Amino acid sequence: MEKRTKKYLHPDLLIIDDFGLAAMTQAQAEDFYEIVSERHLNSSVIITSNRPPRTGSRFSQTRSWPTRL
Repeated sequence: MEKRTKKYLHPDLLIIDDFGLAAMTQAQAEDFYEIVSERHLNSSVIITSNRPPRTGSRFSQTRSWPTRL
């Protein structure tokens, strides 16, 4: 994992606000997955979005950001 993503592993709580407002590149999606998967046993993550999970999201071509989680 790169130094720029490692800094997100240390806080007790990581808040990701406005998730899914813009599409992620493949590299960004992989980084996001690595951060969440590394934190899941030791730290908390809150993800917020004002987009409905299955409509109109620009996050993915499937219009469903939960499938990326």
